[in-house]
Amino acid sequence: VTDKITIVKALGDIGDPFALAALRDLLESKSIFFKGSIEKLKEEIYRTLKFYPLEAIRDFVDAGMRSKNAYICEESNRLYKLLVK
Repeated sequence: VTDKITIVKALGDIGDPFALAALRDLLESKSIFFKGSIEKLKEEIYRTLKFYPLEAIRDFVDAGMRSKNAYICEESNRLYKLLVK
């Protein structure tokens, strides 16, 4: 999972919307063995969303606002405020 986090950071630095499909797939992944690591990966995805075009991340923001993860919910609310400006 650490390697995936590194990749997510690199993709965020690039900010290419074509990478968002892969990030969606990662967000849908579940693991009973690595739950904590998967949550860190999901948090990193939300941490890097600010580098993508806002109109391309609306579905991430909508989903994140319903997340049980406090960081993801908070970041999504912050991004939502940028979307509605």
